[in-house]
Amino acid sequence: MGKLRIEMEKMRADIVKWMFIFWVGQIAVLSGIIFAMLRFF
Repeated sequence: MGKLRIEMEKMRADIVKWMFIFWVGQIAVLSGIIFAMLRFF
């Protein structure tokens, strides 16, 4: 039972890490689009 709990905790940490990377990427892309639009107009 303890082994399963450790495995679930590792999986959860991995998911949180990938969510953080995804959101940082989304913010970077959105900032770039906004910056380009402000420069264009």
